[in-house]
Amino acid sequence: MISKTAFVRTAIPVLLIVLLAATFVLGRRSGRTDAGLIIDPIVAIRPTDVERIRIDARFSRPDAEPVVLFRVPEWDGWAAQLDAATVPARASRVEDFIERILSPRPQRIVTREPAHHAALYVSGATGDSVSLEDAEQSTLVRLLFGLPGRDRGSLYMRLGGEPTVFAVDPAPSFFLTRESEYWADTRVFPAPIDIDRVEFVRYGDTHVFVREYRDGQDVWNDGAARVDASRVHGKLRALFGLQADSVRRARPFVGETIVVRLDGRREYVVTYSGVDESAVSVMVRGPRLYETGTTEAFVYTVPRDNFLDAIPVGEGRSR
Repeated sequence: MISKTAFVRTAIPVLLIVLLAATFVLGRRSGRTDAGLIIDPIVAIRPTDVERIRIDARFSRPDAEPVVLFRVPEWDGWAAQLDAATVPARASRVEDFIERILSPRPQRIVTREPAHHAALYVSGATGDSVSLEDAEQSTLVRLLFGLPGRDRGSLYMRLGGEPTVFAVDPAPSFFLTRESEYWADTRVFPAPIDIDRVEFVRYGDTHVFVREYRDGQDVWNDGAARVDASRVHGKLRALFGLQADSVRRARPFVGETIVVRLDGRREYVVTYSGVDESAVSVMVRGPRLYETGTTEAFVYTVPRDNFLDAIPVGEGRSR
């Protein structure tokens, strides 16, 4: 006959095994249900449909101004309106953001009760609002992001005008907490330029570095004098690698110029002028340039020391 103590010792492990098995089965069933969640209005949107984005991070950055990102066909890129200024935007970051927004990966439904929206910070007045618009500036979808989930592995999200709150992948929260400068492209040139494509560079009326290949060698001449190729390459690397401290939109100004001709007779024209002892104002025009009109241009402020590395000695004059 089995004693009471032995029975208890045997039953407890069996009970634990049954409970663990039940938890596993329910978890698998729940996982299948969650994996089947689809938010139709988001799935229907393609990244190429999005022409304009408005980010109003009321929850993540309560005192920040809204960020507006929009496509600019003239240079096949993106621009950003930041605090009343229009600047080139980092296309890779904008496109990454669109991809994250359009693939929210819903984990579960949190609630369908509007009474809970304020507490979850997904109401229109308190949530982080992201609006995606098409070419006619019609709203494709408006999303409201609020608190992170209790597991810290999700983010509460609601479609504007809909009561359902989803727990989704938390990836969008990274973008919503970024400062507005995160979106700005501070490179003076729109994209990295291959130095091997440069045919000549002219600094005002004093230096004209012309390239020619002799017996497979890279040879540069300044007038009748031969110039060390590494010196010219260093100046070009410094010029093409300039990073702006600030970027703003303004009317073109008159100053000293640098002309860089690429293969195919395409040119960049860099106009620069001194601002103060530490900064130089720079404006760039050229292929795929950051410009949307004939009377306006993007003007950058760059560190003077960095700019002097991009020009020949003695050409650091400023007006």
